[in-house]
Amino acid sequence: MNKMIWSDDYSVGNKTLDEQHQKILCLINTLQEHVNHSVEHKVITETLYEMIKYSNQHLGYEESLLNELGYSGLGEHKKSHYHYLQKIAEIAIEASDELKDQVAFEELLLFLQSWWTNHVLVEDMEYKAFLESKNCSEE
Repeated sequence: MNKMIWSDDYSVGNKTLDEQHQKILCLINTLQEHVNHSVEHKVITETLYEMIKYSNQHLGYEESLLNELGYSGLGEHKKSHYHYLQKIAEIAIEASDELKDQVAFEELLLFLQSWWTNHVLVEDMEYKAFLESKNCSEE
């Protein structure tokens, strides 16, 4: 499994959102590092819950910003966030005891990598031009 590397392709043109996306990629990479090393179950669980907490904060911030600016696609975007939060909570609950199992942990990482890559590169890019039209690159 490859580490997630930030590139300009991931940029949505907003400094705060880009920084938050970078932190999420770092958290996913931290989880991935645990796959390759013998790390205590507690450390893995704490990192996973930090990932869930931070992604929840990020998604809330993103929704708030888009709402404030009047983004017309916010309803669909929020649905995507909701489904992610449901799925990651479900996986975390189901996998919490199974994270000692390498296969369960790798499946979790694949989900996180796939979802975040698709979300940023496809779904978030749908609002990039909108943010640019509102001149909010530094917010």
